[in-house]
Amino acid sequence: MMKLGIKTGFKRCVWALALSVAGIGVAQAGPIFDEFGALPGVEFGGDGIPNGAVAISRAQTSAGELTLGITAHQRFVGPNLQNDGAGTFIADTGTNFSPGGTEGAVWNFAFHINLEGQGTTFDDLVGAGYSFQLAYDVDPGNGTDFGILLFDPFLGGLATIEGSQNLLFGFLFDDDLPFITAPSGGFNPNVAGLYSFELSAISPTGGTVLAAIDVRVVPVPASLGLLGLGLIGFGFMRRRKSVH
Repeated sequence: MMKLGIKTGFKRCVWALALSVAGIGVAQAGPIFDEFGALPGVEFGGDGIPNGAVAISRAQTSAGELTLGITAHQRFVGPNLQNDGAGTFIADTGTNFSPGGTEGAVWNFAFHINLEGQGTTFDDLVGAGYSFQLAYDVDPGNGTDFGILLFDPFLGGLATIEGSQNLLFGFLFDDDLPFITAPSGGFNPNVAGLYSFELSAISPTGGTVLAAIDVRVVPVPASLGLLGLGLIGFGFMRRRKSVH
């Protein structure tokens, strides 16, 4: 499993150049997927992380089938996040603490990249010029302040890479890490807004496989109201379906 806290002697300027050469751009806001639903058997690098509401995109490559999956989920306590069935999740403002005492927003974003092929690993694709990244949004309004997490240096020998992260984790804002281009601002978990996350695989010819979600963060009473409206709408849909 990839360890997201590893440091080397490379600096941000090296990876900024690498991002430019690879043609990696800043994320586009808005859910993007081939399908939205369950990704069975995927754990996102943790225990008990729901895998039933995932933005999934797939592509055939020379090394096998590539699958990208990205989702959002509640952190440690409380019910799982609600979603609109089309890639937008509803989360509360505020923070909580891990058993080890690490503070985080009450929700996480989680990703999964898998290459399915006989005896193949990401070495085959990275060697052929593919690049893999996760863009994470820290701006609650305009959707432009993205950090970029580049996976390429840590894919050697792997066929699956996954993890669950939180926008309050400090390393995501540290330019000294070799595979992170940090956003210019910070993240305030008590500010409501819309946050976007985009997982992408870029081919050497410039083709891109994308899986992206939005997380709409609202104050707790508002989230309960949205859930109530969703249940009312669901009940209305069921009544309409029962009419013959």
